[in-house]
Amino acid sequence: MERDRALMLPEWLQCGFLGNDSHMQAQDGQLAVAGDRTEGALIVSAQKAGLALKSLEQEQPRLDTIPFESQFPYMAILHQFWQESHRHRQE
Repeated sequence: MERDRALMLPEWLQCGFLGNDSHMQAQDGQLAVAGDRTEGALIVSAQKAGLALKSLEQEQPRLDTIPFESQFPYMAILHQFWQESHRHRQE
């Protein structure tokens, strides 16, 4: 069970990154989160896991979004999807 979870971690991080409205930006010579801190943590985690985030955004662009609203407390996104598993791992 633990091995299966470990194998899924890149997939989870990819979903967390793609479903994210925050981004990293330079601020006073350092990178800082622009947006929600939890979403920023997902970006940093994906980077530390070795996901190639720029190519991920280019190859799996966001096609549509249902934004979060307090009346309906969820957000949904639609991305173009590629079938190759772990394609975005940096070498």
